[in-house]
Amino acid sequence: MSLFYLSAFLISFVAVFLIIPPTKKWALKAGFMDVPAGVKDHGKPTPLGGGVAVMTGSVIVLLILIFLFDFPYSKTAVGILSGTVLIVFIGLYDDYYEMGAMGKMFGQVIAALIFLTFVENRPPILSTAAFYVLSVLWIIGLQNAINFIDNLDGLCGGISLAIAVGFGVLFILKGMPLFAAISFILAGSALAFLRYNLSPASIFLGDGGSLLFGFALAALGIVHLNTSKNMTAALSPVLIMAFPIFDMTLVTITRLNKGRKVYIASKDHAWDMIRGLGMTRQATVLTIVVINIILVGSGVALFFMGESPYQILTVVAFALLLAFIGTQLYKNFLYIRDSVKTIIGDIAAVNLAFIIYYLIKYHSGILEYSVVVPLETLAVPLAWINAFWIILYAAIGFYDISYEDPLKKHIAMLFKSILAGGIIFILANYQPGTGLQISIISILLFLSLLFSINVLFRALLYWDLTARFRYAAVKLNAVIVNPGSNASSGFPLELFAKRYNLIGYIGNHNLYDLENLGQLDDISDILSLKKTARIILDMDESSCPDLVDIFKSAFYMETVYLCGPGAYPYLNGLKIYRTNHKDVKIISIRHFGLFPQLLKRIMDIALGLISITAVMPFIAFGLIKDALNKKLSFNDIQIVSAGVRQARLRRYSTSPVSSLRGWWLLLAVIKGDISYYGVTITTVDEYKSLMNAIPGYWRKFLVRPGLFGPGYSGSSPEERFALDLAYMENASFLGDLKMMLKHLLGLKPAKIREEKYA
Repeated sequence: MSLFYLSAFLISFVAVFLIIPPTKKWALKAGFMDVPAGVKDHGKPTPLGGGVAVMTGSVIVLLILIFLFDFPYSKTAVGILSGTVLIVFIGLYDDYYEMGAMGKMFGQVIAALIFLTFVENRPPILSTAAFYVLSVLWIIGLQNAINFIDNLDGLCGGISLAIAVGFGVLFILKGMPLFAAISFILAGSALAFLRYNLSPASIFLGDGGSLLFGFALAALGIVHLNTSKNMTAALSPVLIMAFPIFDMTLVTITRLNKGRKVYIASKDHAWDMIRGLGMTRQATVLTIVVINIILVGSGVALFFMGESPYQILTVVAFALLLAFIGTQLYKNFLYIRDSVKTIIGDIAAVNLAFIIYYLIKYHSGILEYSVVVPLETLAVPLAWINAFWIILYAAIGFYDISYEDPLKKHIAMLFKSILAGGIIFILANYQPGTGLQISIISILLFLSLLFSINVLFRALLYWDLTARFRYAAVKLNAVIVNPGSNASSGFPLELFAKRYNLIGYIGNHNLYDLENLGQLDDISDILSLKKTARIILDMDESSCPDLVDIFKSAFYMETVYLCGPGAYPYLNGLKIYRTNHKDVKIISIRHFGLFPQLLKRIMDIALGLISITAVMPFIAFGLIKDALNKKLSFNDIQIVSAGVRQARLRRYSTSPVSSLRGWWLLLAVIKGDISYYGVTITTVDEYKSLMNAIPGYWRKFLVRPGLFGPGYSGSSPEERFALDLAYMENASFLGDLKMMLKHLLGLKPAKIREEKYA
């Protein structure tokens, strides 16, 4: 049997190895090339089509195996094959014509559903609907995770090779030869492709190839889940594919945190952070591949452990390790000692809270219980509880709080984190028909203990951090950035010099008696070279240039932007936060945190769907009437959305007597170009004329425009701008919710002028 698997591996290797050279010639002749641009910096145009070679070789070998041998679960294998072929063609189309994100996502859903219709057995603990929903999410997530990894020469192929071998070993241990063969076919294809893709690469996978590996490996993970005897055995694929999952999670959180679209490429992946430490491309790829091999080996070892408690503890240990590494990649290892102390303190708080909860529940006589649970049997659940809270803290941004933040901000963030965790825990313990599996009293008791103990630990840590910082035991490196034409006369240089190690300034004017480190365009490189994460902005009345590039160019994602009291009047519309020093403020262009932003987006979609459903009969009537009267037309209109991004809307233009003018904006709410509540909508022509007429007009576009908002009550562009800035300074999810509720009865979209715009 081992010869059978070796043959599957070698035949697929030889097939793909021989197919790639003619594929390269075809790509060169057809102009099917990846041209370096934007975040792509591979140096020269490189042929695409590696996915075609991998698909062709793999499909041929798999079809031969299916026809020659009578395997169980052959129908499921046909589903993998069918979905894979479809996803490759979708990827090829995207490589050639650049599909939109929604169209690509729709194709991925269809491919996933095709595979799922062929699946021959499902987990008994999941309903059909839950199985389909969770499986589609898993497949789409893993496809895009592998697609994201296709960024450095040899990275996607190396990671896919290790994962495929891991799955092959798992299926051999489970006695499932067909899926073991599929795994080794993928591994052989990946190894053959690596021969041509190692740096300097002569051919790329393209989306067709990366989506192929992502889809096939995700499908194999579902097959493993469906045929596992228990949920703990089903955890092996999670560890085997931990690195793509980790990077996808890291990228999603950081991009949402910065208010960017998740699917728009940028240099914020795990390997970008590792390269930022000074590693070469080859060293970065080798480091990640070694990490991935360790994770794959751990996933296979997890299967060997059977139903031992060590199986769970292994998963928990790796979950905590990845959560910690994730927070450090996010901070690029600048403050690793303090991060270690913080996480250790949080773990101690969770365990202490659990022990006190146990003693109160079972030994105090305060709470009723039916059976006493021995403490030693709770070791595994306690391990999961530790992983849950540390990962939640990391995801919610609890480890991003800076030295300068006052203690009450730490406590407020802790309260929000525990509140979110409590809601998740209640939902996870609720089962239809039987209700909660644990009493509300018990949940509230544990959450109260956790909050109280965590506050104490955080206060001690805060005192340690700020004491060293405040009394100059630790001086953080900082640079001064002057975006204006000169230095402000009231700039408190001495104030910042007492608290920070001022290593120089960035700008055009040497007015600080400091070293000139470079120009504004070089901020990212300067911060990386100097290992600096503090920028002090010197603003005056001439400093109204667009600061978005300065805020978004910082290499370190945890970069803190500071200003003195003289700069406050010139930063209207930005978020200004207090620090533990009254004369120093933190400024930010991010108006909503990650979770408020997600809640706002969910609410926008819900209200948009409700609104457009409510007016659908009137829309249909108006469309039919105008079509019969030959007055129906569709026109494009361009507005400026968040981040100074142009959004092209499809506008329905009716006759002057129509009362339905503007309903098309509801579609823009659902799409995400505008919100239900926000700043006033600005057309591209208005933007071009007002950017120079109103100083600092760029600030308005840091928040997504809305159908409703206080700015619409202004009678002039200047008045609307002032009202928009006032809204932005106090923007919050709860505030938006309160104001939107006032508009629900009318559901009238905001009016914008009806002229045609180019």
